[in-house]
Amino acid sequence: LIRWPGKIEPRQDDLLLSTPDIFPTLLDLMGCSGRIPKDVDGRSYADLFRTGEGQRPASQLYIWIPYGKPKWGRRGVRTHKYTLMISKMPGTEIQYVLHDNINDPYQIKNIAGEKPDIVRMLIESELNPLLIKTNDPWLD
Repeated sequence: LIRWPGKIEPRQDDLLLSTPDIFPTLLDLMGCSGRIPKDVDGRSYADLFRTGEGQRPASQLYIWIPYGKPKWGRRGVRTHKYTLMISKMPGTEIQYVLHDNINDPYQIKNIAGEKPDIVRMLIESELNPLLIKTNDPWLD
């Protein structure tokens, strides 16, 4: 939720914004785009907030890291159609969870076993590029 009277017109938007994008977007909205560090993991979507137009991310990143164990935990992506979560924890098998956000908006049924092609596509085209960009140790 963003509210900035006189700067951003009220509207509803389905922008898939990831946590790393919040910092550069807020700096840019405040007129401080020159202060965004070059090595920041996210990117600014300030123009999308201002106008509703521009290049939109195809997915948003999901991360859960157990305290002090960055190689473990959960990583995933959400698109408008699917939510994918992969869990890696010591001593357990890797768990894949896939939900169809259109047909199962409450994410009741895990369809990862029924849709391995979708799981693979989301990993290769959405999740891995985001994790590689941030040098996430979870990929090891």
